[in-house]
Amino acid sequence: MVDMLIRLVKLALVLLLGGCMILLVFQRKLMYHPSSYSSEFAGLLEKTRIKRVEYKVANQAQVAFYIPAATLVEPTHLWVLFGGNAALALNWLSLVSAYPDPDVAFLLVDYPGYGYNEGTPTLKHNMEGANAAYAAFLKT
Repeated sequence: MVDMLIRLVKLALVLLLGGCMILLVFQRKLMYHPSSYSSEFAGLLEKTRIKRVEYKVANQAQVAFYIPAATLVEPTHLWVLFGGNAALALNWLSLVSAYPDPDVAFLLVDYPGYGYNEGTPTLKHNMEGANAAYAAFLKT
């Protein structure tokens, strides 16, 4: 009886460790769900005030989107928004367009590997992307 119990405990440990290894190996695929923009977004960008802000992360091309304040050349505030996991930055457009303060501008940023961006999303690349997008915006 004790021998059988030891075997069951060993089997449970092997299954648990195997499951942990699978999660470890595939964690990025389980965590990040990149998606790209459809062709309708390209047409939307041409018809609106949205400006592309181009920059690089890990030597790979990235694009953020700047929406200027409706009433001012210099906005009173700048909101920096990220699309988030399994979402895109331009998905914020409906909320941004309904924002009640016309003196506020928005910088919409996608993670590396999302939207039009090359690369892969990692914590390091996401942080670099945020800083690089803001720095590129300041140069425009």
